[in-house]
Amino acid sequence: MSVSHRNTETTGLTHTLLAFSSRSVRNTTISLSPSTSGLISPTPLYVVETPKKFGDPPNTIYRISSDGKKEHVATLIWRTFRKDLIVIGGETKELRQVLPRKGFFFRYTMPTLTGDWAWKTLFDRPELFNSSGKSVAKYDKIFRNKKKNKPPAEMVVAPEAMGVLDMVIIGLLCCRQAIRRERSSGGG
Repeated sequence: MSVSHRNTETTGLTHTLLAFSSRSVRNTTISLSPSTSGLISPTPLYVVETPKKFGDPPNTIYRISSDGKKEHVATLIWRTFRKDLIVIGGETKELRQVLPRKGFFFRYTMPTLTGDWAWKTLFDRPELFNSSGKSVAKYDKIFRNKKKNKPPAEMVVAPEAMGVLDMVIIGLLCCRQAIRRERSSGGG
């Protein structure tokens, strides 16, 4: 599958722009953005499905194969009074075993071969930083007054993060859930 890129002036690197079909990452399709790929329609990469039920239902992430089939990546099980769980690679683990939480602004830490990457959620915009402190992924909701042929939300992903895109999507979903919980508890 060919990956589209966009050049950003801030870093001088070529980044991939992902488009979300909704402002919520809980029920969305994540695609290569047609605005930067030159394609007429978006190329779906992931689907996040969340059943409509009371409380915090599980979120299941599927990768879309080139033939359009869904491949299970992970299921995140949010629990109110016990530890959150993740089903990944056929195993059920506590979420903190896969993505430990650290610090006040840092929501989740993602261990990689080059060191720990950390998600930071400042102003409701989750951003992933590599071990040397460089931004490698940033999620942003598009506000209605800025829309003009834009998707409801986008994420810019650096080339080094494309190799671990499954974990980037899982981390983004975890950050968005942490933000939801803070808001519902009156903390933000």
